[in-house]
Amino acid sequence: MQKRNIKRSAVVGYCMGVKKAVNSAIMMRKKYPTSCIYTLGHLIHNPITLKRLEDLGIKVLDESDLDKDILKKDDVVIIRAHGVHPRVFEKLKEKKIVVADFTCPHVIANRHLAEKCSKKGTVILAGDKNHPELISIQGYVLQNKNAMCLIVQNAKEAEKIEIKDSNSPFFLIAQTTIKNEEFDLIQTILSKRLSNLKVFNTICSATFERQNALKNLINEVDAVLIIGGKSSANTKRLFTTAQEKGKPTFFIESVSDISEEVYRFNSIGLASGASTPDEVINEVENVLSMNL
Repeated sequence: MQKRNIKRSAVVGYCMGVKKAVNSAIMMRKKYPTSCIYTLGHLIHNPITLKRLEDLGIKVLDESDLDKDILKKDDVVIIRAHGVHPRVFEKLKEKKIVVADFTCPHVIANRHLAEKCSKKGTVILAGDKNHPELISIQGYVLQNKNAMCLIVQNAKEAEKIEIKDSNSPFFLIAQTTIKNEEFDLIQTILSKRLSNLKVFNTICSATFERQNALKNLINEVDAVLIIGGKSSANTKRLFTTAQEKGKPTFFIESVSDISEEVYRFNSIGLASGASTPDEVINEVENVLSMNL
């Protein structure tokens, strides 16, 4: 019998920052076996991994919960890979708890860059204004007296953003998970509007590599499955990229989401977001590899 051809993208599975965060959370459970452990918000955007952490007794705490009488002495609170707003960090430090900061090193580097640039001019962050990474970075920048920090989400906003003095220094910094094409469009428009713009393409290499690997994969298969959490920004961007290339594309979180339509294709490519565990990708590949 003929076998279905399943081809993986060259870059799949956890990125460095996610792997560090997940492994560190598991390590905290071993280190504090009797403590209540919380992540401040969902540690990563993948429901399967979150269920694994929940099974270990690691609960999710919302930022609004910090004003309630929930945390007790010696509880453990984990800061996720995206980081948090500085006032949230200060609230945590005021409590007699253990704070474990697992902010991704790439996000921390982005934050330091933005803080440095804000002392010389206006910082423009390119990305999703509601994403915790940009909320965190903007919060740190605006701590500095007289600092200016704007967020531009897309080309349309880049054209309309209010600029008082186009000759003053501006610094464009990318959200680590923004699509390279989106950032390029924003950069092109702002470069025309601002005579003194310095650009920092700080897109995480994991994001960039996944996008490029997907583009190569699309040319080699009949259809593409994007595997990852529906709330994951970088996974959603992979899905959009494949769709824009006109390839039949399906977005799934696990094998249970695979539709009957997928099985019509003889050649299927698998790509995943940076927060998708290897075991999920393996399971999807095994199911799809069955004989036609």
